[in-house]
Amino acid sequence: MMIQWAYSGYGFTYFDPKGRDSRELLRKLPEHRLEDVVWIEPGSTTHEKTIGMNFLEVPECETTEELENEIENRVENLKAVFDTSDYWGINMEAITESMARAMMKSEKPFSIIDMYFTLLNAERREDFALDVEDPYIREFCLEIANMEEETIRPLLKRIKSWVENSVIRRIIAHRESTIDFRDIIDNDRIVIVRTPVENTDIKKMVTLGVMRNLWSAIQHRSYERDTDPDPYFVLCDEFDDIASDNLDIESMLARARSMRLSVTLASQYPSQFDEDTLKAMQNNCDNLLAFSVNDVDDAQLLMKRFQGYTAEDLISTDQYKAWTKLPLEGGRYSEPVLINSFPPYPPLRSTETVDDIIEQSLERYGTDPLTDAEILQNLIYSDANEAANPTKILSTSQSR
Repeated sequence: MMIQWAYSGYGFTYFDPKGRDSRELLRKLPEHRLEDVVWIEPGSTTHEKTIGMNFLEVPECETTEELENEIENRVENLKAVFDTSDYWGINMEAITESMARAMMKSEKPFSIIDMYFTLLNAERREDFALDVEDPYIREFCLEIANMEEETIRPLLKRIKSWVENSVIRRIIAHRESTIDFRDIIDNDRIVIVRTPVENTDIKKMVTLGVMRNLWSAIQHRSYERDTDPDPYFVLCDEFDDIASDNLDIESMLARARSMRLSVTLASQYPSQFDEDTLKAMQNNCDNLLAFSVNDVDDAQLLMKRFQGYTAEDLISTDQYKAWTKLPLEGGRYSEPVLINSFPPYPPLRSTETVDDIIEQSLERYGTDPLTDAEILQNLIYSDANEAANPTKILSTSQSR
């Protein structure tokens, strides 16, 4: 599908959590589409440059209403990325909301690392609150400054895991994002997100950051255009490996078609999805392509959509063949049919050229990673003699 999209001139984003097929995809893309490739691979040891993402950066807006909408979208995205464990308390949410709104409205270019160091002690929190111009936000920021450390600590601990991870730190430390998601969809870019890392924090942060920002850009596009824009495509491979409640997949799937966004969710193990995710997919995904699987539970789950056929029919299906229902007029679908798919496209270039393509993409859309010294020197609120060891600072803060 992705090769067909590329030849047709469409843009798409491909999530490759196992990292097996993204490099092979680069061997097959048509030559005239290579300049559209945006390569995202956190933790790569092969390439010097990296993508920078500032979750607190807001694009230029023409009206106050548009600015407020952009800020609220980013606040929701940030909460989704932070809320990655079982506990997400009301104080954590309230502090995140007000700190994020204040930082995004400021003329200073804050980053997540700035938020972390600002929250670390009461004096910095007060200095920050006094600099906030919006009186309604400033009032709660002053309350944050006077909160007990025990109230702040749960959120600090959540951000601390990002700051102390060298891979994440080098992505979120940039004050200017190197990629613009509105540019990506408007100009049909091909985004390839390769995350073959064991660290689940990295995988979820990058996936949520890209997916939710992409969805925000799609929604914003739909609000300002009267005519139908070109479709944009998203393909999530091994979706069971990256699915989470914070992706808000149900809302996305329910509204994607009307906003000219095509979402393809691929998984070899659909029985491993949690109940809510599976229900959202079943209710909102009308087009199911079922290729052969090995597990009976997975086969039974898929073949429920195809009356008159069994799990054994799916397990014994030949390679490159799939079960589906064809769309008919009036919103109806055909009886189940077994269709032939295309075998893999032959590569257009050698394996050795793949790294050159990635390097060229990073030259266009990446940046040199900041050193730890540069990150610490550029902090907006910190004491120079403290800014050497986040773990040490947090320990000091907790002992006060």
